[in-house]
Amino acid sequence: MTAKSLLKKLKIDEKAKSQIDQTIKDVEMKTSGEIAVAIAPESDSYSFYELFFGVIVGVVTFTAMILLSNQIIPALEKHFWEMPKWFFAALTSGISFLVIAFVFALTNIPFIDRKIVPLSAKNEAVEAKAESTFFRAGINKTKEASGILIYVSYLEQKVRILADFGIASKIEVSAWNQIAKDLADNLKSNATEAICKAVKDCGKILEENFPAKEENPDEISNELIILGGRKW
Repeated sequence: MTAKSLLKKLKIDEKAKSQIDQTIKDVEMKTSGEIAVAIAPESDSYSFYELFFGVIVGVVTFTAMILLSNQIIPALEKHFWEMPKWFFAALTSGISFLVIAFVFALTNIPFIDRKIVPLSAKNEAVEAKAESTFFRAGINKTKEASGILIYVSYLEQKVRILADFGIASKIEVSAWNQIAKDLADNLKSNATEAICKAVKDCGKILEENFPAKEENPDEISNELIILGGRKW
């Protein structure tokens, strides 16, 4: 899935994107903390699992054709004056290969991908991608280590909220869990509103623990980070 397809599925157009950006800006005015939001089509390609599943279906197809050869070969011979000995073997191999290719392509549909990829693999991929995004977006470079990342991965339907050590030293991870759960639950119904609410909820926690100071520079871009493009 491309970044463009992701935005279309989540119904995030330029107006919605501006709304999210403005919400981040407004919330940050009340706290010395910094908030970044990133959305990704998926946290991994999961090609290994897709191909492995395709090969399994291909092997099952190949085996079934061999077991049914006594019925298949006579049916084929009706269409040939003299069927070459190698034809059935070539046909069986060819069909099995096409099945593997078809299933591999089919598993790229998010709904199917979610079913065949193990939960542990999805969790590990989301954690790894969230962490890499945290650093690549420069959220770890604030002066007071007061940045947080709200990371949304569409295919896995998971949300992770990562906080830099300045915030993590005062606020337990559990404080972000309910916000992440609510965002994941409401993402499909109204992604823009769900993201804005998550930003506001995070802002309330930050405002209580990291109130805005007289000098409150905006250290991180408020623009929604959309993963999946060439930049990322």
